[in-house]
Amino acid sequence: MRGRKLVGARFIHRHGARHTAHRAHELAIGRIAGIGKDHLVARLDERTAARTDAVERALQRIAESLEPLPGAKSVVLLGYGFGRFSFSGVILMDGYEEAAAALKRARAAVFTLNVTQTDYNSLQAGLESVSEETGGVYAKLYPFPEQGIRRVTHALAGHYVLFVEKPDLPRGAHRIEVRLASRRGRVVAGRGFVRVS
Repeated sequence: MRGRKLVGARFIHRHGARHTAHRAHELAIGRIAGIGKDHLVARLDERTAARTDAVERALQRIAESLEPLPGAKSVVLLGYGFGRFSFSGVILMDGYEEAAAALKRARAAVFTLNVTQTDYNSLQAGLESVSEETGGVYAKLYPFPEQGIRRVTHALAGHYVLFVEKPDLPRGAHRIEVRLASRRGRVVAGRGFVRVS
C-alpha cells in the first residue's frame, strides 16, 4: 500500500531526520549504551540498522525483535515526527503499514513524546498515528515537558490487560474497538490485531 494520507496538517521543515534515525539505531543496538550481547536490543542486526534511515523501518525492526518475547510490550519513541508533507496533508510513507502490523503482531504499544519546541508541527501526525494504532499514548513536551512525561508515565504505570477470545477470522489485519460500559475514563487500546495462522 502506498503512503497513507493524514489531512489537515501544516508545514514545518524537518532538520537532520536521517541523523536522528541513525542515532536511534545506534542506541537500539547498544553501541552507545554498552549493552551485553545477550540483551534483547543487542540481538538487532547492526548492519541492517545502519542501513535503516526511516522511522517506519526502524519501528518494524524493533517490533520484529520484540515479537518472540511473550506478553505485551511498550516502546517509547521520542522524536519530531515522521511522514512527508504534501499539499493535502501528511502522507505516512511506504513501510508504515508494515511497521504497524509488525507492532501489533509483537503486541507492542508505542508511546510517543514529541520533542518539537512548538505548539504544532505537521509531522506529529506520524507520532499520533502510531500511538493510536498500537494502543499507546501521544504527548508533546512543549511548552510543559513535565505534563507530557507525566501523561506517558501514568499510561505506562496504570493499565489493565483485557483478554479477548479471537474470533475465527482469516489471516491478516482485523479492526477492533474497545469502549467503556460507563462513560467515565479514557480507553487507550490498539485499533486491531493481526492473525498470522
